[in-house]
Amino acid sequence: MSSTATQTTVTPAVVGLVAPSSSPSSPPRPENEDTETQRQLTQLKTLVGEAELVTPADEAYEAESRTWSSGKNKSPKLVVRPQTIESLAKVVKFLGGEESSSLEFDVHNSGAGSASAKDVLVSTRAFRDFDFDRENEVLTIGAGSLWGEYYEQMRKVAPEYSVVAAATPFIGVGGSVIAGGFSLMSREKGCISDPENMLDAEIVKLDGSVVWASTEPDLLWGLRGGYIGLGVVTKLKLRAYKYPQNIWGGHIIVPRTTEKEREVAHAVAEIDRSGQIERRVFALLLLMPDAIIVNAFDALGEEHGRSTFAPVLKIKGAVDATRIMDLGGFAAMQAPAEFLKGKKQVWWNPLALGQLSEEFLAKTLDWQRRKVAAGIDAAVMYELWGTRGPSAGQAASVWPRPDHVQHFCMLSMATKPDAPTHEVDETRRMIMEAPHELLGDEYDHSLVATSALDEFHDVRSVS
Repeated sequence: MSSTATQTTVTPAVVGLVAPSSSPSSPPRPENEDTETQRQLTQLKTLVGEAELVTPADEAYEAESRTWSSGKNKSPKLVVRPQTIESLAKVVKFLGGEESSSLEFDVHNSGAGSASAKDVLVSTRAFRDFDFDRENEVLTIGAGSLWGEYYEQMRKVAPEYSVVAAATPFIGVGGSVIAGGFSLMSREKGCISDPENMLDAEIVKLDGSVVWASTEPDLLWGLRGGYIGLGVVTKLKLRAYKYPQNIWGGHIIVPRTTEKEREVAHAVAEIDRSGQIERRVFALLLLMPDAIIVNAFDALGEEHGRSTFAPVLKIKGAVDATRIMDLGGFAAMQAPAEFLKGKKQVWWNPLALGQLSEEFLAKTLDWQRRKVAAGIDAAVMYELWGTRGPSAGQAASVWPRPDHVQHFCMLSMATKPDAPTHEVDETRRMIMEAPHELLGDEYDHSLVATSALDEFHDVRSVS
């Protein structure tokens, strides 16, 4: 998905959707269409400085255009990285205004969301403002920042505070907020885009005007988890909260066997049904070829954390690699995953869940192991106790999300970048059918996580 709210590369009726990554290549453009495209690209270049342009011949092009899924990289003809809001406004008006060009475009930050376009990619990386108003407990941050940069700067200016921040350091601030915004703090404070957390946003509208969204209430509402094409967000005002700095957490590593899979499923389900999960508890469950990793997080401290996660810690052979850290320290544990960016064609199918059952947990672990044994690149990741319903009510944001949803089960499949078409098509079919395979008639296609929608999801059906 794009790194900020933007008009996408398709028709207005499906603004905000990810462009299909597995569809056949577009037919060659007629010669006169190519000529018109080049004319418009030349015109666009005159609107910005030379230093704001990146072409395929430039050394910076690969980094500026890389996508998480290699199959979604459309190899844009031009990357524009405006250095000022005035420059960005000219670009947005030219590309998306009423008398706009016919160039296909999208908006890009870190590439974690796989935004791309065949003609123009607009980078927001230059927009990295950072200003913390301690008196009012409000952070103004540039949408082009990465969450890792946020954690570094917040440690320097106000380590005792945090906004509701994403737990992955290499994803962009703007895009993750517009997609709803999940956080280590979301069970307690809600999503980043909720009204109590995202107070305002500066946005360049498609007509080139620059406004704070609070001056247009419908516009601000549309930025709360909707990921729809309203413009390009450049700054966000986020509420900051005092938050513990001595957080207990880290890896609990269990050797992976069929028996241990069942033990982990039993332990996690036991924790969930205990009814004692506090709002400052979170966990990731990750599957490795030889290990099951539970990344535990408890902001209430080590004693509480060890009590909460005791069912996992007491599994025979479990390796306790937990420690005391701050929010940024936990986020930094996810940094190695950035290595995967652009290495594969990837498809996601994220399930939103209420209470966890031991049966379903075991079934998903078994499903992933069987797929891998069959030569399929399949992955499962759980975000446990990572969200709640909106405190301001379901009408307060574009993505209402049901009150009972607490967890996300992130299913994914991948192929090599150069996989043949038949393999790509089959992998895409399998990931689309995976929820039905696991849940059968209980699968509700409306219960998905907006942070990992793929091109086959219908955003109109999302609860």
